Amino acid sequence: MRYKIGLYFVSDVKKGKGSKMSEIVAIGFLTLCSGFDYKWKSIPVWILLAGGGIGAFLGLAKIFIMGSVDWVHLLVGLIPGICVTALALFSKDQVGIGDGMVLLTVGTMMGFRRTLLAAIIGLFVAT
Repeated sequence: MRYKIGLYFVSDVKKGKGSKMSEIVAIGFLTLCSGFDYKWKSIPVWILLAGGGIGAFLGLAKIFIMGSVDWVHLLVGLIPGICVTALALFSKDQVGIGDGMVLLTVGTMMGFRRTLLAAIIGLFVAT
């Protein structure tokens, strides 16, 4: 695995080993969360906990069972969620903490670049 530290985090992930399953689960999780957020302006905690558990399981399965990623890839995927959660804590509810929790969950499933892309697309769609 090689990593470039800087503006982009790049890793040599073996394609096809669990990435499609993670993408399908992440899209389903995002669809469920967006439905609740649109209708009630809130995401239930049980959905965040269930998604976090599934995301952690898929991330650990990629590491230990499939061997397609390593710990660095999994932890770097959490960076967008950590940043949005910190922004939610310091912005006095201008950004919901649920948004950060959703990005943390998606980060374990999809990695840094795709999670950042999902966050940017979400910002454009929400405005």
